Amino acid sequence: MNIRMLGYNISNEMRKQHITYRELGRRVNKEHATIANHILEPHRITVQELLRVSAALGVDWRDLMEGVE
Repeated sequence: MNIRMLGYNISNEMRKQHITYRELGRRVNKEHATIANHILEPHRITVQELLRVSAALGVDWRDLMEGVE
């Protein structure tokens, strides 16, 4: 697979938990537009952001990396 799987996995987890970009942005203390851009273009996500997003979603960061090479 590729890096786009990261964005897919984050979006999928957000859908499962009924969390919006706005809510996720609030949880990680970033603008919702920035969060949306980083999920839609996952090559922009830093490791620190990935860890913050995974903590905000209550999942292990390795689960979000599933399928990413």
